[in-house]
Amino acid sequence: MLLPRSERNTSLIPIDDTHGSVRSLAWGRLTLTIAAILLGTALSAPVLTEEEVDPLDAVFPDGRHLLTLNYSRIDAFDADSDLWIPSYSFAYNRRFRFTAQVPYLKVSRKVSDSLDAGDADSASGFGDVSVLIQYDPGANLSANAFVPTTLGLTLGLQLPTGDFREGLGQDAWVATLGGGWLVDFFKDSWLVPAVSYTQSFDEGSKEFEVQRADFEVGAFWLFRSAVWLGIEPNAGYDFVLDDWRLDLAAVLGKAWHNGMALELSWARLDRIDAFAQRDDQQLFLTLSYQFGRPPR
Repeated sequence: MLLPRSERNTSLIPIDDTHGSVRSLAWGRLTLTIAAILLGTALSAPVLTEEEVDPLDAVFPDGRHLLTLNYSRIDAFDADSDLWIPSYSFAYNRRFRFTAQVPYLKVSRKVSDSLDAGDADSASGFGDVSVLIQYDPGANLSANAFVPTTLGLTLGLQLPTGDFREGLGQDAWVATLGGGWLVDFFKDSWLVPAVSYTQSFDEGSKEFEVQRADFEVGAFWLFRSAVWLGIEPNAGYDFVLDDWRLDLAAVLGKAWHNGMALELSWARLDRIDAFAQRDDQQLFLTLSYQFGRPPR
């Protein structure tokens, strides 16, 4: 599964952000994002008709439910973080899918740059809960582990359930509206171009303000050995810091007929703060189990 941006980030580590934002343009950016999403989804079409049979179905059987346990390691310039992210996905049918995740974090700071006397050098606990709803007019959704979370019209919400004082979450609600569509590439391979806009609201302070637009073109290949490969370059513009960010993620996965799947992923992330732009490295190990009747 190409990794959702909600997982591929270091925003759980507080950053001293002294730049302001131009909120008067937020609705204009959101309108442009919606227009781009609707245009892309209008051009998308089902990969298969109901009469056609995909030969890959015998190798990658589709289920309705997906249980996932993700472990990731973030090596950042100011802190190392270990994240355990259990999640659940439910494919109501081929067009609707729901995903929820509750991360557990352990953060170890390398430098102490906080003036808050309550901050410790390390902390652990549950982070911000997030939910995602996908609607794909092309009817390409299932609970399969390799189905991208950027596919179709997507609406994500991150709730401020983590303790931001300990670096376990953000003191803000964060909403993401996006869209991605499936494009045939070569045999058993596809491109998934996607665009999204992320906006925070009800922030406790400027430090947790988020306004960004992301543009990416995910590509993945499925093999008859039940292996898949994926790569996802991403260009994001941060309206708060008025700067671009370039990320890259790659994934290697293997599925079994009993519904189990294993993924190994790597991501290189640009992290921009008020003082510099730095590269963070993130590794993922994901174990998943798919079950239930195939969605229709």
